[in-house]
Amino acid sequence: PDRSVFFLHRLPAGTWELRYTLRATFVGDYRALPVVAQAMYAPVVSANTDARRVVIQPASEGQP
Repeated sequence: PDRSVFFLHRLPAGTWELRYTLRATFVGDYRALPVVAQAMYAPVVSANTDARRVVIQPASEGQP
């Protein structure tokens, strides 16, 4: 897939952080695209982040 989608029924006012786990498949230097968040029924309520660099290195000996 080319995106991750999350749905929340309620999100009280404030600052929130959403974390999720990724599994690296290939070694390389990648760019994580910016996150865009929008309220489904009020698209004027939105937020976004900067793009990020993600570097995947080979596993060390003895590491899975």
